[in-house]
Amino acid sequence: MKNNPNNLKIGDLIFVEQAWEDETGYYHDEMAKITKIDEDGELRLDWLASKEVKEFLAGSSDYYAKDFKKED
Repeated sequence: MKNNPNNLKIGDLIFVEQAWEDETGYYHDEMAKITKIDEDGELRLDWLASKEVKEFLAGSSDYYAKDFKKED
C-alpha cells in the first residue's frame, strides 16, 4: 500500500511527537488511536489525552500513515 506502507489499521495506537505546543513554547507528545484511514493515507485520530488537550487537537490534520508505525 503506497499510502500506508506501515500497514496501519483502524484501532492501532500511534505515538505523535510534538503533537501540540503550549503557551510557553514547550512541545508535548501524545498517543492516539486511529479511527479512520483515508484513501490518501491521512489518519483520523482519537487522542488519548486529557479532555482539554483532546478538544484542542480535535480539529488537527495532516497526520499521514506513511509517517507512523504501530505502537505495541
